[in-house]
Amino acid sequence: MRSLGLIIITLILASCNFNSEQNQQARVIYHPAYATAFRIVEVQGDTLIEILKSGQVIQRESCKKKPQNLAVFSTTHIHYLSQLNLQNTLVATVYGSRVDDSVVRERIRNNQCVNWENAEVSKEQVAVSGAQGILSLPYEGRNWKSFFPEMPVLPMFEYEEQHPLGRAEWLVAVGFFMGKSKQSIEAFKQIENKYMSHKVEQASQPKVAVLAYSGSAWTIAPSQSFWSVLLANAGGTYLGCEGDKSQEYDTEQVIELLNQADVYLEVNYREGDTHFDLNDLNPKLSAYFQTNKKAVFGCNTAMNGFFGPALLEPDVLLLELKNQLSNSNSESKYFQKLNSAN
Repeated sequence: MRSLGLIIITLILASCNFNSEQNQQARVIYHPAYATAFRIVEVQGDTLIEILKSGQVIQRESCKKKPQNLAVFSTTHIHYLSQLNLQNTLVATVYGSRVDDSVVRERIRNNQCVNWENAEVSKEQVAVSGAQGILSLPYEGRNWKSFFPEMPVLPMFEYEEQHPLGRAEWLVAVGFFMGKSKQSIEAFKQIENKYMSHKVEQASQPKVAVLAYSGSAWTIAPSQSFWSVLLANAGGTYLGCEGDKSQEYDTEQVIELLNQADVYLEVNYREGDTHFDLNDLNPKLSAYFQTNKKAVFGCNTAMNGFFGPALLEPDVLLLELKNQLSNSNSESKYFQKLNSAN
């Protein structure tokens, strides 16, 4: 029994020593200022992208291969490639009809980029696409690395970032992945500087309710979320739900929230609809705002690029939101002031 105990102790000590050596060998060469789900390290001469969850490393991807042919599983991520002038590396994308980048659209027309019109893509389709690397969408639930262990796969967790600059900072992860590290860092610094130039330090802080409406239900994000950071930087106060996950609200809960708010911002997805006013809201909300005079804004994500260009121009989001909260009459791409129809 004593010998068994000694063996166990020895194994534990050896394991601790091994982990200590690994930690000593990993040198952080890029620590994000805003993003929390990745960092860049160097281990024994190899540059690695570490994917983090609650501060713990859940995956590492080497930057050695620098794929020349890339597949993406979200059109959102094409904008990172556009920022780095890497559109010509794209050989496959989902939802090609939604792509707004002119270079990529031309590649699709010329059959240089496969259009997987929906997200139901098989590993066989990926294999024949000619892709040498993947920007994956963890949200969809498939582990492409398990299908293609030798292929570089970068899981894009930018959607989990709470800070608008954190989402933009994933440009650096893509830059290292594609061999454009210096260019990506410089581009992000420019984005950061523009954003910080519009940040409000002190303001009257109107209370803002932000709800996503699907046509049948409203969803509200937590008090600590993307919207809380963006609104605080724009001079407002976000009224979010408790906990760390989004929640669905019924009409009564929405009305109760609106009674606390000075401003209502509705985020929706109205494809092909360029006109949007108070009468297009849920009838109960339209009636509410007829008798309760509050500022009301809409963000139609299907038409304004909120899940596209906005990712890398958070400064524009910030400036427009700041102007709307201060009752400015300036034009806004992302936040439309809603007036009653004539």
